[in-house]
Amino acid sequence: SAVASRDSELETRCGEVGGVRAAGVDMGAGVLGGHLLAYGGRDSGGALTNVYSFDGSSWAEITGMNPGKFSMGYAACSGKVYSVAGYTFTSATYAFDGSTWSAVSNYPISGGCAALAGATLDGYMYMYGGQDFDAGLTNAFRYDGNAWNEIAGLPTAMSDLGAAAYDGSVYAFGGRNGSTTLTNVYRYPGHITSSGVLPASGSWTGG
Repeated sequence: SAVASRDSELETRCGEVGGVRAAGVDMGAGVLGGHLLAYGGRDSGGALTNVYSFDGSSWAEITGMNPGKFSMGYAACSGKVYSVAGYTFTSATYAFDGSTWSAVSNYPISGGCAALAGATLDGYMYMYGGQDFDAGLTNAFRYDGNAWNEIAGLPTAMSDLGAAAYDGSVYAFGGRNGSTTLTNVYRYPGHITSSGVLPASGSWTGG
């Protein structure tokens, strides 16, 4: 039947691939040099430094992080993958070019933060939300490869949120604000809008 044929096709397209070499949660991920990278995270022993590269068929361990981190912001931008802030509430940020992890400009939250999220659009990396020692955060920043610049904050505090870039905007969705689980979705323009608003002076819309 058509239904059986469709289900068979989906099974072929969505089959499980080889597992990453070590168990972990709260990892970072990104694509670099045509490979999928998975890095950091934690297990029962604490933060992990391991970095794994997937070429479409198998995983290989490559240069590890130092220090290990988890619940960090992560994204790939301009030929590097990034580990931004993270537990234990650090602001330290590192970039990996495929061979070396290097410290770059600290994420500009005093005292550090974790559980933030980000996306890349038009050569800029956007990071937003998260939490510090006391509460969830609304702060949002854009990174140009050298420095962070603050942009309009999220309408509500969001941590452990999802993030993506789509159709000229970056999105923030779900997550939580304290003990409240969120269904909110917000969009921020990454291009000049039809009304002439520049990305650096834009605002989040949605709800």
